[in-house]
Amino acid sequence: MMVKQKLILINDADKSGAEITKVTKAAGYTLKTLDFTAAGLPAQIRAHKPDLVLVNLGSAKQAGKIKKSAEIQTGCAVPVVLVVDNIEDSFLDNDAVLDRFSFVKRPFTPRELEYALELAISRAKMQQKLDNNQAWVTTTLKSIGDAVITTDIDCRINFMNQVAEQLTSWKLDEALGQELSNVFQIVNEFTGQAVENPAKKVLQKGVVQGLANHTILISKAGKRIPIDDSGAPIKDDQGNISGVVLIFRDITEQRKAEKALEFEKTLIDAMLNYFPEYIYFKDLNSRFYRISKSLATEVFGINDPQEAIGKSDFDFFPEQFAKEDYQT
Repeated sequence: MMVKQKLILINDADKSGAEITKVTKAAGYTLKTLDFTAAGLPAQIRAHKPDLVLVNLGSAKQAGKIKKSAEIQTGCAVPVVLVVDNIEDSFLDNDAVLDRFSFVKRPFTPRELEYALELAISRAKMQQKLDNNQAWVTTTLKSIGDAVITTDIDCRINFMNQVAEQLTSWKLDEALGQELSNVFQIVNEFTGQAVENPAKKVLQKGVVQGLANHTILISKAGKRIPIDDSGAPIKDDQGNISGVVLIFRDITEQRKAEKALEFEKTLIDAMLNYFPEYIYFKDLNSRFYRISKSLATEVFGINDPQEAIGKSDFDFFPEQFAKEDYQT
Protein backbone atom coordinates (compact mmCIF):
# COMPACT_ATOMS: atom_id res chain seq x y z
CA MET A 1 0.00 0.00 0.00
CA MET A 2 1.36 3.38 -1.01
CA VAL A 3 2.00 5.79 1.90
CA LYS A 4 0.09 9.05 1.55
CA GLN A 5 2.26 12.10 1.18
CA LYS A 6 1.82 14.79 3.82
CA LEU A 7 1.17 18.43 3.00
CA ILE A 8 0.92 21.53 5.15
CA LEU A 9 -1.28 24.36 3.89
CA ILE A 10 -0.46 27.82 5.24
CA ASN A 11 -3.30 30.24 4.58
CA ASP A 12 -2.83 33.98 4.28
CA ALA A 13 -5.27 36.06 6.36
CA ASP A 14 -7.41 37.03 3.38
CA LYS A 15 -7.46 33.64 1.67
CA SER A 16 -9.61 30.57 2.14
CA GLY A 17 -7.96 27.25 1.48
CA ALA A 18 -11.20 25.40 0.75
CA GLU A 19 -10.47 24.79 -2.92
CA ILE A 20 -6.89 23.67 -2.25
CA THR A 21 -8.08 21.38 0.54
CA LYS A 22 -10.66 19.79 -1.74
CA VAL A 23 -8.19 19.15 -4.58
CA THR A 24 -5.35 17.81 -2.42
CA LYS A 25 -7.55 15.44 -0.42
CA ALA A 26 -9.14 14.14 -3.61
CA ALA A 27 -5.63 13.50 -4.95
CA GLY A 28 -4.81 11.36 -1.90
CA TYR A 29 -2.68 13.74 0.15
CA THR A 30 -3.05 14.18 3.90
CA LEU A 31 -3.35 17.84 4.81
CA LYS A 32 -2.72 19.93 7.89
CA THR A 33 -3.76 23.60 7.80
CA LEU A 34 -1.93 26.47 9.54
CA ASP A 35 -1.78 30.21 9.03
CA PHE A 36 1.00 32.78 8.95
CA THR A 37 0.12 34.02 12.43
CA ALA A 38 0.45 30.58 14.06
CA ALA A 39 2.85 30.61 17.02
CA GLY A 40 6.07 28.69 16.45
CA LEU A 41 5.22 28.06 12.81
CA PRO A 42 8.61 26.57 11.76
CA ALA A 43 8.63 24.26 14.79
CA GLN A 44 5.12 23.03 13.98
CA ILE A 45 6.17 22.33 10.40
CA ARG A 46 9.27 20.41 11.46
CA ALA A 47 7.25 18.36 13.94
CA HIS A 48 4.77 17.36 11.23
CA LYS A 49 7.56 16.36 8.77
CA PRO A 50 5.62 17.20 5.59
CA ASP A 51 6.65 16.27 2.08
CA LEU A 52 5.67 19.77 0.91
CA VAL A 53 4.35 23.09 2.19
CA LEU A 54 1.66 24.96 0.25
CA VAL A 55 1.48 28.71 0.90
CA ASN A 56 -1.88 30.21 -0.04
CA LEU A 57 -0.65 33.75 -0.63
CA GLY A 58 -2.71 36.93 -0.84
CA SER A 59 -1.74 40.07 -2.72
CA ALA A 60 -0.86 42.23 0.28
CA LYS A 61 2.69 42.45 1.69
CA GLN A 62 4.04 39.76 -0.60
CA ALA A 63 7.70 40.59 0.08
CA GLY A 64 7.56 39.73 3.78
CA LYS A 65 5.53 36.58 3.20
CA ILE A 66 7.79 35.34 0.43
CA LYS A 67 10.78 35.96 2.69
CA LYS A 68 9.06 33.96 5.45
CA SER A 69 8.29 31.19 2.95
CA ALA A 70 11.98 31.08 2.04
CA GLU A 71 12.89 30.78 5.72
CA ILE A 72 10.44 27.89 6.04
CA GLN A 73 11.91 26.17 3.01
CA THR A 74 15.48 26.54 4.28
CA GLY A 75 14.88 26.02 7.99
CA CYS A 76 12.54 23.06 7.59
CA ALA A 77 14.29 21.52 4.56
CA VAL A 78 11.01 21.13 2.69
CA PRO A 79 9.85 22.25 -0.79
CA VAL A 80 7.40 25.16 -0.89
CA VAL A 81 4.75 25.89 -3.53
CA LEU A 82 3.17 29.36 -3.61
CA VAL A 83 -0.46 29.71 -4.72
CA VAL A 84 -1.06 33.30 -5.89
CA ASP A 85 -3.58 35.54 -7.66
CA ASN A 86 -0.68 37.48 -9.09
CA ILE A 87 2.92 38.17 -8.21
CA GLU A 88 4.69 41.49 -8.10
CA ASP A 89 6.87 42.32 -11.10
CA SER A 90 9.89 42.74 -8.82
CA PHE A 91 9.71 39.03 -7.98
CA LEU A 92 9.29 38.00 -11.60
CA ASP A 93 12.64 39.69 -12.28
CA ASN A 94 14.28 37.99 -9.29
CA ASP A 95 15.92 34.74 -10.40
CA ALA A 96 16.58 33.71 -6.79
CA VAL A 97 12.84 33.78 -6.05
CA LEU A 98 11.87 32.03 -9.28
CA ASP A 99 14.50 29.31 -8.79
CA ARG A 100 13.55 28.73 -5.16
CA PHE A 101 9.78 28.30 -5.47
CA SER A 102 7.15 26.67 -7.64
CA PHE A 103 4.11 28.87 -8.36
CA VAL A 104 0.47 28.06 -9.05
CA LYS A 105 -1.65 30.96 -10.29
CA ARG A 106 -5.34 31.24 -9.50
CA PRO A 107 -7.69 30.26 -11.01
CA PHE A 108 -6.26 26.76 -11.44
CA THR A 109 -7.64 23.41 -12.46
CA PRO A 110 -7.29 20.43 -10.14
CA ARG A 111 -4.79 18.87 -12.52
CA GLU A 112 -2.64 22.04 -12.61
CA LEU A 113 -2.35 22.04 -8.83
CA GLU A 114 -1.71 18.29 -8.67
CA TYR A 115 1.00 18.57 -11.32
CA ALA A 116 2.71 21.44 -9.48
CA LEU A 117 2.76 19.41 -6.26
CA GLU A 118 4.07 16.26 -7.97
CA LEU A 119 6.79 18.22 -9.75
CA ALA A 120 7.91 20.08 -6.62
CA ILE A 121 8.11 16.87 -4.55
CA SER A 122 9.94 15.05 -7.35
CA ARG A 123 12.45 17.90 -7.73
CA ALA A 124 13.05 17.97 -3.98
CA LYS A 125 13.74 14.23 -3.88
CA MET A 126 16.10 14.49 -6.82
CA GLN A 127 17.92 17.40 -5.20
CA GLN A 128 18.23 15.42 -1.98
CA LYS A 129 19.84 12.55 -3.88
CA LEU A 130 22.24 14.97 -5.56
CA ASP A 131 23.09 16.57 -2.22
CA ASN A 132 23.69 13.17 -0.64
CA ASN A 133 25.90 12.13 -3.53
CA GLN A 134 27.81 15.40 -3.38
CA ALA A 135 28.31 14.97 0.36
CA TRP A 136 29.63 11.43 -0.19
CA VAL A 137 32.04 12.59 -2.91
CA THR A 138 33.24 15.52 -0.82
CA THR A 139 33.80 13.31 2.23
CA THR A 140 35.73 10.81 0.10
CA LEU A 141 37.95 13.50 -1.43
CA LYS A 142 38.60 15.04 1.97
CA SER A 143 39.68 11.64 3.30
CA ILE A 144 42.19 10.88 0.55
CA GLY A 145 45.82 11.04 1.70
CA ASP A 146 46.94 12.81 -1.49
CA ALA A 147 46.19 16.42 -2.32
CA VAL A 148 43.07 16.89 -4.47
CA ILE A 149 41.94 19.96 -6.42
CA THR A 150 38.94 20.03 -8.76
CA THR A 151 38.15 22.71 -11.31
CA ASP A 152 35.30 23.61 -13.62
CA ILE A 153 35.63 23.66 -17.38
CA ASP A 154 37.23 27.12 -17.20
CA CYS A 155 40.01 25.81 -14.94
CA ARG A 156 38.61 27.66 -11.93
CA ILE A 157 38.88 25.89 -8.60
CA ASN A 158 35.67 24.58 -7.03
CA PHE A 159 37.13 22.19 -4.45
CA MET A 160 40.37 21.36 -2.69
CA ASN A 161 40.97 19.05 0.25
CA GLN A 162 42.98 19.74 3.38
CA VAL A 163 46.17 18.18 2.01
CA ALA A 164 46.00 20.49 -1.02
CA GLU A 165 45.47 23.43 1.33
CA GLN A 166 48.61 22.48 3.26
CA LEU A 167 50.81 22.03 0.19
CA THR A 168 49.66 25.18 -1.64
CA SER A 169 49.26 27.33 1.52
CA TRP A 170 45.83 28.36 0.20
CA LYS A 171 42.61 27.94 2.16
CA LEU A 172 39.59 26.60 0.27
CA ASP A 173 37.54 29.75 0.76
CA GLU A 174 40.43 31.81 -0.67
CA ALA A 175 40.97 29.49 -3.62
CA LEU A 176 37.34 29.04 -4.72
CA GLY A 177 36.84 30.60 -8.14
CA GLN A 178 40.55 31.22 -8.63
CA GLU A 179 42.27 30.24 -11.86
CA LEU A 180 44.17 27.01 -11.11
CA SER A 181 47.54 28.46 -12.15
CA ASN A 182 47.20 31.17 -9.49
CA VAL A 183 47.02 28.56 -6.73
CA PHE A 184 48.85 25.59 -8.24
CA GLN A 185 52.09 27.25 -9.37
CA ILE A 186 54.51 24.69 -10.79
CA VAL A 187 57.95 25.05 -12.40
CA ASN A 188 60.67 22.81 -13.78
CA GLU A 189 63.14 21.97 -11.02
CA PHE A 190 66.22 22.65 -13.16
CA THR A 191 65.19 25.45 -15.52
CA GLY A 192 62.80 27.32 -13.25
CA GLN A 193 60.45 27.70 -16.21
CA ALA A 194 56.70 27.58 -15.55
CA VAL A 195 55.10 24.22 -16.35
CA GLU A 196 51.94 24.16 -18.47
CA ASN A 197 48.68 24.17 -16.53
CA PRO A 198 47.84 20.43 -16.23
CA ALA A 199 44.08 21.09 -16.18
CA LYS A 200 44.27 22.78 -19.58
CA LYS A 201 46.14 19.78 -20.98
CA VAL A 202 43.43 17.46 -19.67
CA LEU A 203 40.66 19.62 -21.15
CA GLN A 204 42.44 19.78 -24.51
CA LYS A 205 43.14 16.05 -24.79
CA GLY A 206 40.25 14.64 -22.76
CA VAL A 207 42.38 11.95 -21.13
CA VAL A 208 44.46 11.44 -17.98
CA GLN A 209 47.65 13.49 -17.98
CA GLY A 210 50.70 13.25 -15.71
CA LEU A 211 53.27 15.88 -14.85
CA ALA A 212 56.79 15.67 -16.22
CA ASN A 213 59.53 14.55 -13.84
CA HIS A 214 61.30 17.16 -11.72
CA THR A 215 58.26 19.36 -11.16
CA ILE A 216 58.32 21.80 -8.24
CA LEU A 217 55.23 23.30 -6.59
CA ILE A 218 55.75 26.82 -5.26
CA SER A 219 53.36 27.45 -2.39
CA LYS A 220 51.84 30.82 -1.55
CA ALA A 221 54.32 30.95 1.34
CA GLY A 222 57.20 30.52 -1.13
CA LYS A 223 58.06 26.95 -0.17
CA ARG A 224 59.39 24.77 -3.01
CA ILE A 225 57.98 21.25 -2.90
CA PRO A 226 58.83 18.43 -5.34
CA ILE A 227 55.61 16.74 -6.46
CA ASP A 228 54.22 14.23 -8.86
CA ASP A 229 50.65 14.34 -10.03
CA SER A 230 48.01 13.28 -12.49
CA GLY A 231 44.97 15.05 -13.84
CA ALA A 232 41.80 13.43 -15.16
CA PRO A 233 38.67 14.78 -16.83
CA ILE A 234 35.39 14.87 -14.89
CA LYS A 235 32.61 13.68 -17.20
CA ASP A 236 28.83 13.73 -16.93
CA ASP A 237 26.51 10.84 -17.81
CA GLN A 238 26.65 11.82 -21.48
CA GLY A 239 30.46 11.78 -21.53
CA ASN A 240 30.81 15.56 -21.71
CA ILE A 241 33.75 17.02 -19.79
CA SER A 242 32.56 19.28 -16.99
CA GLY A 243 35.84 19.83 -15.18
CA VAL A 244 39.14 18.36 -14.04
CA VAL A 245 40.34 16.54 -10.93
CA LEU A 246 44.01 16.99 -10.07
CA ILE A 247 45.71 14.62 -7.61
CA PHE A 248 49.24 15.33 -6.42
CA ARG A 249 51.58 14.51 -3.56
CA ASP A 250 54.71 15.74 -1.86
CA ILE A 251 57.63 13.49 -2.88
CA THR A 252 60.27 15.19 -0.72
CA GLU A 253 60.89 12.03 1.33
CA GLN A 254 60.90 9.91 -1.81
CA ARG A 255 63.56 12.21 -3.29
CA LYS A 256 65.64 11.91 -0.11
CA ALA A 257 65.42 8.11 -0.27
CA GLU A 258 66.38 8.13 -3.95
CA LYS A 259 69.40 10.34 -3.23
CA ALA A 260 70.44 8.07 -0.36
CA LEU A 261 70.23 5.03 -2.64
CA GLU A 262 72.16 6.86 -5.33
CA PHE A 263 74.88 7.73 -2.80
CA GLU A 264 75.09 4.10 -1.68
CA LYS A 265 75.34 2.96 -5.30
CA THR A 266 78.11 5.48 -5.96
CA LEU A 267 79.96 4.28 -2.87
CA ILE A 268 79.67 0.63 -3.89
CA ASP A 269 80.76 1.49 -7.44
CA ALA A 270 83.85 3.22 -6.04
CA MET A 271 84.68 0.19 -3.89
CA LEU A 272 84.25 -2.22 -6.78
CA ASN A 273 86.20 -0.11 -9.26
CA TYR A 274 89.11 1.14 -7.16
CA PHE A 275 89.64 -1.10 -4.13
CA PRO A 276 92.31 -3.79 -4.65
CA GLU A 277 90.32 -6.40 -2.70
CA TYR A 278 88.36 -9.08 -4.50
CA ILE A 279 84.70 -8.22 -3.89
CA TYR A 280 81.62 -9.91 -5.25
CA PHE A 281 77.87 -10.24 -4.66
CA LYS A 282 75.88 -13.37 -5.50
CA ASP A 283 72.17 -14.12 -5.70
CA LEU A 284 70.47 -17.11 -4.06
CA ASN A 285 71.44 -19.30 -7.03
CA SER A 286 75.10 -18.42 -6.48
CA ARG A 287 75.25 -16.30 -9.63
CA PHE A 288 77.24 -13.09 -9.66
CA TYR A 289 75.37 -9.81 -9.91
CA ARG A 290 78.25 -7.46 -8.95
CA ILE A 291 82.02 -8.02 -8.87
CA SER A 292 85.02 -5.77 -8.36
CA LYS A 293 87.29 -4.64 -11.16
CA SER A 294 90.27 -6.38 -9.54
CA LEU A 295 88.42 -9.72 -9.33
CA ALA A 296 87.35 -9.47 -12.96
CA THR A 297 90.80 -8.71 -14.39
CA GLU A 298 93.13 -10.55 -12.01
CA VAL A 299 91.12 -13.72 -11.30
CA PHE A 300 88.47 -14.15 -13.99
CA GLY A 301 90.63 -12.81 -16.80
CA ILE A 302 87.98 -10.45 -18.18
CA ASN A 303 88.25 -6.69 -18.71
CA ASP A 304 84.64 -5.72 -18.05
CA PRO A 305 83.06 -6.79 -14.73
CA GLN A 306 79.66 -6.73 -16.47
CA GLU A 307 80.66 -9.87 -18.36
CA ALA A 308 80.41 -11.84 -15.10
CA ILE A 309 76.81 -10.84 -14.37
CA GLY A 310 74.54 -13.91 -14.32
CA LYS A 311 77.45 -16.34 -14.38
CA SER A 312 78.69 -18.67 -11.64
CA ASP A 313 81.99 -20.13 -10.44
CA PHE A 314 81.52 -22.95 -12.96
CA ASP A 315 82.04 -20.44 -15.77
CA PHE A 316 85.48 -19.43 -14.46
CA PHE A 317 86.97 -22.30 -12.42
CA PRO A 318 87.52 -26.06 -12.75
CA GLU A 319 84.44 -28.07 -11.83
CA GLN A 320 85.84 -29.52 -8.59
CA PHE A 321 86.90 -26.12 -7.29
CA ALA A 322 83.61 -24.59 -8.35
CA LYS A 323 81.67 -27.33 -6.52
CA GLU A 324 83.63 -26.76 -3.33
CA ASP A 325 83.08 -23.02 -3.54
CA TYR A 326 79.38 -23.51 -4.29
CA GLN A 327 78.94 -25.81 -1.29
CA THR A 328 80.79 -23.33 0.89
